[in-house]
Amino acid sequence: MVVVGFVLLVAVTAFVVQNQDVVSVRFLGWQYQTQVGLVAIGAAVVGALIVYVSALFKHRELRSHIRGVEARLREAEQKPTPIGDEGPRPPHP
Repeated sequence: MVVVGFVLLVAVTAFVVQNQDVVSVRFLGWQYQTQVGLVAIGAAVVGALIVYVSALFKHRELRSHIRGVEARLREAEQKPTPIGDEGPRPPHP
């Protein structure tokens, strides 16, 4: 994993070094000058954060669903089943 991180660090550094043209960035009334490479990396980081936060909400929703299913399973396991009553049987062809 350390090797992958190092390779990505080298690739990002090379990208920033090769894209040093200065651009004017305007966003919600703010305006500043920076390098193209930094703008691209900043946009990627903001996008990654948005995906991460949305995944946290989905994870929370799924965990809640799992807890409900586990509770229903525990409830079903505690109900006694009469002998000979294994539930509905499939019809014979």
